[in-house]
Amino acid sequence: MFLTSEVYVPIEARLNSIWRNQLHSLRENLKFEWGRYDALWLPRNLFNEQKQRGLPSAMNDLGSAHGIFIIDPSQNSDELRIGGANLQLAYDYLIIYTFWIEVSHRRKSLGRKLLDEVEQFGRKNSKRRILLSTFEFQDGLQFWKACGFNEVGRVEDYPEGQRLIYLHKRL
Repeated sequence: MFLTSEVYVPIEARLNSIWRNQLHSLRENLKFEWGRYDALWLPRNLFNEQKQRGLPSAMNDLGSAHGIFIIDPSQNSDELRIGGANLQLAYDYLIIYTFWIEVSHRRKSLGRKLLDEVEQFGRKNSKRRILLSTFEFQDGLQFWKACGFNEVGRVEDYPEGQRLIYLHKRL
């Protein structure tokens, strides 16, 4: 027996009604959880969805958040870290989220040495580019440009009266 339009329309309307009721129930019962930030949960799920849909996936490097620290062995304390960087690998990019050197250790070429390590890490992991952002009020813009980065974008008035600057470099 074939479904006629008289039979099909009521079935479709009934299914739509069921779906609307389920969606309404979901919306009414949603809960939001604030807490510790899980840096990999969202990208992992997003990129798994992309992979299932046949789109390029950045998560060939699943678990691709990385950190590197500069250690000063001459420090006579428990805290030997004097700088470091937080990184993410995605597609053919190495993204620098945080890059910092303790104030007392700046202007000693440590930033350049740290960046050299980061670039080497990127090449070792088959990354061809680096992307980062810096605020105009931070001291880093001249450093990044001196290290071969090019400005690729700006967000005006972020924070108010300042600019967020995006920089890019090919490895």
